[in-house]
Amino acid sequence: MEKIYLIFDYFKKAFHINRDNKKIYIPQISLISIKALMILIAGISIYRWIGKIDFFLIDAEDMFRFFISNILMVSALIMIYAILSVIFESGLFNMYKRCVLGQKTVSEDFWEGVKKYSLRFLLGNILVIIMWLIISPLFIFVGIVTLFIGFSVISILISVFLTMWKVSLVMNDTGIISAFKDSFKFAKRHFWPLSVLKIIQWAFSSNTYSNSSFNTNYNFNNFNNINNINNTGDIINRTPINGNIDTDLIIKIFKTIFAILIPVITVSTLISSLIAMIFKVFFSLVLFVVYTNNFEN
Repeated sequence: MEKIYLIFDYFKKAFHINRDNKKIYIPQISLISIKALMILIAGISIYRWIGKIDFFLIDAEDMFRFFISNILMVSALIMIYAILSVIFESGLFNMYKRCVLGQKTVSEDFWEGVKKYSLRFLLGNILVIIMWLIISPLFIFVGIVTLFIGFSVISILISVFLTMWKVSLVMNDTGIISAFKDSFKFAKRHFWPLSVLKIIQWAFSSNTYSNSSFNTNYNFNNFNNINNINNTGDIINRTPINGNIDTDLIIKIFKTIFAILIPVITVSTLISSLIAMIFKVFFSLVLFVVYTNNFEN
C-alpha cells in the first residue's frame, strides 16, 4: 500500500514540473493543428466532389471509384498523422527527460529527441502491433470464454507490462529489446501500484473524451434541429407536386450538411484534443517521475 500512496506524491511532483516547463506544450499544439488541417483537407475534398456530380445520374463505377479514392486519401492521411505522432512523441519524451532531471528544456531538446529516438519508437510500435496480431486469436478466444471479461484483463496486463518501454528507452538511451525487457522487469517489481496508476490514467482519459463528445453532439443536434425547422417549409415548397425529385435541391442539402459538418468536426476535434493534451502531458511526466524514483521515497 505504501507504494500506492507514493503515486499521489508523484502527481504533486509532476504537477510542479508541468507548471515550470510550459514549452513542452508547443509540439503538442503543433501536432493538434496538423490533425485539424488534415480533417479540413479531407472534408473540403469531399465537399468539392459533391458539387460536381449528380447523385441520380452517376453510375456504380464512378461511385465505387469515389469511395476507393476517398478511402485511400483518408488512409494516407491517417498513416501520415500516425508517423508524425511518433516523431513528435520521440521529441517530447526527450523534453520530459530533461524536465524530470531538473534541467530547463529548450527547443533543441525536442529536435535531439526526434533524431535519436523517432526510428526506435516507430520500430517499437510496429513490434507491439505484431505482438497483438500474434496473440489476437488467443485474446479473442479467452475473451469469449470468460464472457468478455478476458478482453479487459488481458488488455490491462499487456498495457501495464509495456508501460515503461519508451520511458526506459529515453532515460537509458538503450535499444528497443532492452527497453521492453526493462519495462517488463519494472512492471513485475511494481505491478499493483503501476496498475493503479494506469487505471487512474484511463479514468481521466475516458472521461475527457466522453465529456467532449457529449457536449459536441448536444450542441450539434440543437443546431441541426433549428436548421431543420427553418428549412422545412422551403423543402416542401420546392418539392414538385407531381412527385418528381428536385435533384438540385437534394445536392444543395448534401452540400449544406457537409458545409456544417466540416467546421463542427474540426472545432470539436481541436477542443477535445487540447483537453486530452493536458492529461497526456501530465501523465507522461508522472511516468518519468515514477521511473526515476522507482516507487521509493
